[in-house]
Amino acid sequence: MKFHTVLLDMDGVLVDFIGGVLHLFGSDKRDTDVKTWDGIIEVVGAKDPTTFWNKIASSTEFWEHLRGYPWYRTVVDLLEAKGVRLYLSTSPTRDPNCAKGKTAWVAKHFPKLRSNLMIGKHKYLMAKEGVLLIDDSMKNNALFTAHGGAAILFPQPWNCSNLTDEPWDRFYRFVEDFAGAK
Repeated sequence: MKFHTVLLDMDGVLVDFIGGVLHLFGSDKRDTDVKTWDGIIEVVGAKDPTTFWNKIASSTEFWEHLRGYPWYRTVVDLLEAKGVRLYLSTSPTRDPNCAKGKTAWVAKHFPKLRSNLMIGKHKYLMAKEGVLLIDDSMKNNALFTAHGGAAILFPQPWNCSNLTDEPWDRFYRFVEDFAGAK
């Protein structure tokens, strides 16, 4: 199937949110210790979800200075080379500092995609034929396909992708076979 538009998730696909959280909490754990998305709260030893999110959300700088995964630029370059319309799609927390920080991150790393940043947790609202979502969230992917779009699960230790290789390696193989809009 040819896709004319790709929605590319940020956290867990391009941006190392888990690594940033581990660093913020001073944890010596690794992202492979996180077996579920919500499991990060337990891994860092936060008392409860509210304490966890308050520590993260209270700062624009946390979001703005997260590191990209080693493949983050190459993913965007590969998709752009396929001739698709590329949008970055990210779910914010309830704190406005999150959206502000994520916007600053995109402006710093991908300035030409600033106007193609979609911030909102209901990604499925953008689902339709010819639109592909690339996300590490099984829930987001399921909702997206249920509403008429296509989705691929970006493999990470916290989803059911049965990760046996590096996420980038598996994704790269998919993109090499990907038939873009050209």
